[in-house]
Amino acid sequence: MPLDPAVARVRFAAFVTRALEQARANGMTDTKISEISGVGSSTFHRWRRGEGRDLPQLERVRRFCTAVGASIDDAMAALGMTDAAPTPTPGPPLPRDVQIIMRRLADPTTPEVEKDFIRKSLQMLAGRVAADERAEQRTRNAG
Repeated sequence: MPLDPAVARVRFAAFVTRALEQARANGMTDTKISEISGVGSSTFHRWRRGEGRDLPQLERVRRFCTAVGASIDDAMAALGMTDAAPTPTPGPPLPRDVQIIMRRLADPTTPEVEKDFIRKSLQMLAGRVAADERAEQRTRNAG
């Protein structure tokens, strides 16, 4: 099943972001990347932002990958143009307090009563947020 172009753009944007970060860590500038690849910096920054209606031209992708030392196979996977699964994009790090809660819930030495308290507290907060959102929606619909 072909990959939705919008999904491919998001995955490719993450790939380009990682490739640019690695190239910069190796001392490359946008100007140098453009000179070596023949791909304008406005083009690869548009890719990085996931902009455009169409997927990028494959020859430009190849030249960009060669210039920055990135894997063309990873680029093709991100674009959905291969059977290989794309490298997963890590999500943003969780806030420290959320990490602590998750560790407590996963820790087998945490007493069940504490785990139940945490779960019920989260459920209560989630219900409260949902109720607030419903109230906001009613206010918007009424106005």
